[in-house]
Amino acid sequence: PNHSFNFNDLGRDRVEFNSITEPPYYSSCDNTDMELRRACTEEAVAAYVNTYFSPEVYKNSKVSGRYEMTASFLIDTEGNIQDVKIRNDSNKALSAEAKRVLESLPQMKPGKHKGKPMAALYTQPIIYNVKP
Repeated sequence: PNHSFNFNDLGRDRVEFNSITEPPYYSSCDNTDMELRRACTEEAVAAYVNTYFSPEVYKNSKVSGRYEMTASFLIDTEGNIQDVKIRNDSNKALSAEAKRVLESLPQMKPGKHKGKPMAALYTQPIIYNVKP
């Protein structure tokens, strides 16, 4: 699931993905039930990351075992991905690849909060099991 961060930059123009009343979503996740739409979008983002992360980056990294990082990004009022940030980025190659993949996410249907178009701040945990 999409676990929340403690974001310092939330304001009147954005809300956390978990809290937005009508979350941004992919057209394949079109459902009138907002919680199903939210869950479908979370699954689609995770699947996209798993599909498009380059196996070469794994192979070339100096990391072995379990490696975790958390990404956050903004889904703007047009459904575009902006401002991707990676936390726990001690391995620059893995962090750069995660950022590249997230920046290439397809455009979503924009979200609304209480009927008003609103950007959503999204958090994505990324876990790698890198074998030596």
